[in-house]
Amino acid sequence: MNKTLQLALVVAVTGLSVMGLSQGSPPTEQSSVLVTITPNREVFAVGETVTCQFSVRNTGDLRLENLILIDNERGSVYGTHITLDKTVIEPGEVALGSRVYTLTVVDLPGPFRVDVTAQGKDTYNRSVAANAYTHIPTAAIALSKEALPTMAEVGTTITYTFTIRNTGSTQLVLDRISDDKLGTIPLNGSVLAVGGSQVASKTHALPDDPSGRVVNTATVYGAAHVGGDSATVTASATATVRLMRPSLQLEKVPDRASARIGETITYRYTVTNDGAFTISALVLTDNKLGTIALGKTSLDPDGTTEGTAAYTVTEADLPGPVTNLAVVRGTYTGTSGPRAIEAQDDASVRIVPPGMERITLEKTVDPDQVFPGTTVTFTITVTNGDSATRTFRLSDPLLAIERDLTLPGGRRGPSPLTTQSPTVHRTQS
Repeated sequence: MNKTLQLALVVAVTGLSVMGLSQGSPPTEQSSVLVTITPNREVFAVGETVTCQFSVRNTGDLRLENLILIDNERGSVYGTHITLDKTVIEPGEVALGSRVYTLTVVDLPGPFRVDVTAQGKDTYNRSVAANAYTHIPTAAIALSKEALPTMAEVGTTITYTFTIRNTGSTQLVLDRISDDKLGTIPLNGSVLAVGGSQVASKTHALPDDPSGRVVNTATVYGAAHVGGDSATVTASATATVRLMRPSLQLEKVPDRASARIGETITYRYTVTNDGAFTISALVLTDNKLGTIALGKTSLDPDGTTEGTAAYTVTEADLPGPVTNLAVVRGTYTGTSGPRAIEAQDDASVRIVPPGMERITLEKTVDPDQVFPGTTVTFTITVTNGDSATRTFRLSDPLLAIERDLTLPGGRRGPSPLTTQSPTVHRTQS
């Protein structure tokens, strides 16, 4: 396919220098050269290549020697000299060469310029040179994407705005914008002029995402058509919306693990706002203690407040444990208006039955520091410090102990209870 007339836009200069010409040289013999450039593409896109064929023709009357072809525009990237198949050409002969160029973003907006100079010497040692250049149209596109708002609750309507720009040197025909979460985005026109831009938009209800952010990517597709050639172009852009989640935490901690009748259990309540919204109108209630006063009734994100309450164990709590549930409630104003939020926590305290107040349990291990595989001995001692005989059930899942014990007052049982078994007491690696 000969595209020289369409593409090359060749400027050929015939040069003649009298440097080195001695007196008496025939004035009628002229030296000249013609350079042409023929690209194999009429338009190309970033990442694509174009192959330029170079022709250097001797249009003069004398032989040309030491012929070279210099890449003026892109020699620093591709090399100064373009290799020719001949360095000596007789009148009418042609030397050929070629070079493959790749379009990069550095070359934008274009067009892509190729500029070369042929140089040589004639038989009288006169310098001969000619220049040629061409401009190859470039196809390029850019896409930007914006989401508003950039922080929102699940279900909030997000407006996505897409801006398409023609960053090449030739007109583009747009095909579509596709978004991995929004689908196809309607275009406002199919033709985008050089340097022009187009804006499109679409709304979408923000979905939930375990990562805490919704990320979606859009890609625009188009093409450039010049003569009988075409180049496709694409560009992608990503937008991120951070999910604003409300979150309220309640921790309820008793000051003891067990209590006897008549003893008081003090509970500490800690309320934490670990969400993205300010929570106000906080009210803390306990199903056994009623409303609990808090230090603050409004918490900003990462804020904390506390409250305390006491409960006295009675016989009505037997056989135990004392278990109560606390609930904290509040409100926050999200992107879609005021909403309620709550959190809860419970706590259990074991009750020591009457008559068991003076019963003690002791468990020791020997040795207490060993290597894996070593056998150790656990010793369990139960003491009845009361005056009356008591019956107990002793249970230890690790040692596979499950037995009833009856101890007279003031006695230990067994004396002491010692178990020693390689299979039970072997430490695990």
